[in-house]
Amino acid sequence: MYRTETLAEPAAELGPLLTLSNSTSIESYGQLPAWLRRDLLELDRAGDWNSITQIMQRLHRQLWAEVSMIPLWELDDRFLCRRNIRNMPEQPIRCYQQVDRWKLDPWYPRDNAP
Repeated sequence: MYRTETLAEPAAELGPLLTLSNSTSIESYGQLPAWLRRDLLELDRAGDWNSITQIMQRLHRQLWAEVSMIPLWELDDRFLCRRNIRNMPEQPIRCYQQVDRWKLDPWYPRDNAP
């Protein structure tokens, strides 16, 4: 499944997004893995911005590693890319515009050896 959603408050709206439900009740988390249920409940209880940020970053790493859920977090009004990508539109209207024309130059880490 591929979903495009705008989350004004990702910390508050992530649970309903993942459960495909408007509810944030514990029952709606039933089909999710135990680690994800635990983290979503911890996110609901977090009381400060630093805690929320840490939990969201941990969730992103865990979801990225989970084969059945691949997060593709995108912002519609901004995006970044490496300098080694050529043939991108100068002012693209959307992410991945004309991706079939992009060219990826090789990138290697700088070697500090003499």
